[in-house]
Amino acid sequence: MKKPKSLKLSAFVAAVLIGAVGANSALAADISAIVDKAQVELATDKVSEKTMNELQAAVQTDPTNSRGHLTLGLILDQLGLTDPAAEQFALAVKYGANDQQALVNLCKTEIKAGRIQPAIALLNEGLKKFPNNAEMLYLVGDYLFHSKSVGDARMVLERAYRTDPNIFGLPTAYANALIETNPMRAVQLATKDLEKRPDFDRGRYVRGFAYRALGRQLDAAKDLQIVFDKQPMLPNVSGALANCYYWLGEYEKALKPAVFLSAATAFEDDKSGSLPLLVKVMRKVPRAKLPELMTKIDAELIYKQLARPELYYVLGKAYDQLDMPNAAMRSYQRSVNLNPQLARAYYRMAVDQEIYLRDYDAALENYQHAYNLRPWDEEVTVSYMRLQDRLHNRNADIAWKWKDWLNKVFNVN
Repeated sequence: MKKPKSLKLSAFVAAVLIGAVGANSALAADISAIVDKAQVELATDKVSEKTMNELQAAVQTDPTNSRGHLTLGLILDQLGLTDPAAEQFALAVKYGANDQQALVNLCKTEIKAGRIQPAIALLNEGLKKFPNNAEMLYLVGDYLFHSKSVGDARMVLERAYRTDPNIFGLPTAYANALIETNPMRAVQLATKDLEKRPDFDRGRYVRGFAYRALGRQLDAAKDLQIVFDKQPMLPNVSGALANCYYWLGEYEKALKPAVFLSAATAFEDDKSGSLPLLVKVMRKVPRAKLPELMTKIDAELIYKQLARPELYYVLGKAYDQLDMPNAAMRSYQRSVNLNPQLARAYYRMAVDQEIYLRDYDAALENYQHAYNLRPWDEEVTVSYMRLQDRLHNRNADIAWKWKDWLNKVFNVN
């Protein structure tokens, strides 16, 4: 949440955490009026330092005032002071037996701080006391969804939505649980939140996937592109966006999310990096345009510090599948330049050097690098030993001599 512009954070933190606020003329005022004033200012993001001093003094004067603790906790949470806010919410719950909002806010701060189990325990207790509190149901339902209990989440979120459909974020959470069973309804629900806040990324995310489920690839691409531009390393978003553009025949647009998907999922092993989708997209891009487009994407990856050695290994494999060995070797070289421990990159570069360049000495050197790093890799070991043996016996190997002669005369591979 935004920090109130008129509040001097350092002075306030010192006052709250050290308890240095002394008595002042505001203590004579009615405590309820002070809390009311603070809540009004909080709603407009204009909490003044004077009001904060008064509120702190008020809860010190009346430590059992649940509304005072709740309001103080909300402002602390707005400032990003999660732990002090949680303490205030806990006091609000303690002294306000029927204060549902205090309990909801305490649960939110526990979740935000990563303390999920205490939050769920509080929510369970809260729902026993307030079984129809829509915000508590919303929090429980969203937690169930992210815990992969989609069916249970759907039931809880439906109940929350029926209780209060106007809680911002609830329609999108409910929509997320409906994508597989009722994508049209999911689109409608997510749109409700987006009408209030067009910059709500989760709404775009959920609606984009709901559109995909409906087969509306163009609408899906519009929403997912907005999310991708802000968070390009989300694999499900980049993968979905690349597939949308591929389906639409917009192969050049599909290239960037396909590469970023590989950047997010690339590891050294040969089963990572979403290679099939990457190759599928690259194959459809006109060969004459591919180098320029890849250079632009690479520049962006470098600028965003996402250019990982494992990515260049995957790109090398993609170029190999496209029968572009020179580009593949350049990618493998960049990979080992960034991480000299990537044995498979050495190995694949050696294969191309041996087959396409017929640079056997360079190939043997890279086979040896790969073998030294992965002596247990049978594919690497066999290739290394085979080439080493053939080079050792090159002068007596008639087949080898004929192959070299044909290559020199007719450039035959």
